[in-house]
Amino acid sequence: MKLDLSSFFEYWTNLANENVLLTILIAILLPIIEALLPFLPLIVIVNYNIIMFNAIFVAPTSWILALVASTIGAIIGAAIVFYALKYSIGKWFRRKVESNEKVVNAMRWINKCSTPYLIIIMSNPYTPTSIINYSMALTGFETKKYLLIIVVSKIFEIALLGLLGVVFKVGDNLLSFVWITLTYVIIYLLVWLGRKFYFKRRKKDEQKDN
Repeated sequence: MKLDLSSFFEYWTNLANENVLLTILIAILLPIIEALLPFLPLIVIVNYNIIMFNAIFVAPTSWILALVASTIGAIIGAAIVFYALKYSIGKWFRRKVESNEKVVNAMRWINKCSTPYLIIIMSNPYTPTSIINYSMALTGFETKKYLLIIVVSKIFEIALLGLLGVVFKVGDNLLSFVWITLTYVIIYLLVWLGRKFYFKRRKKDEQKDN
């Protein structure tokens, strides 16, 4: 049976026009489902939300609202998974591996990772963020730090996916995936160079003071 995408989108476009509130709820719910079922492609969900909001509002308002709804859903979904694991099997897991030095060292490494480093990793759509999210939950990652990381990373990730989806037509143009990867590489290098320059300058200032 062949899937007629034009009919599919036409159906949901008509539904969006008839019930705006339902469209907003669906736009928030889809990223939550993606967090629970990480094999679903977030990039498709984000751009699907943009299509639905285009049926209700005029661009660029439709893009902004779609990205906001997608971001809210993604944050809620990731937080649900984190809290559910951390306060259920997470406690059992930490007790079970407390005698395993390698696992304990891995847990310490995750907990000691800097916030900017984790934000960069978590905001990359090609990174297995669901696995990292599970790991942070099982290792008892600090809740306040986690919330900061997940909020900032999801805002950045979904904004970029939406922007590239609109500009490069993600899903129709394979080159768009190259641009996504290149963008993250450039950002990572800029952050890395910035940190290196900062610490180098800080070291020189400390030496002058001494």
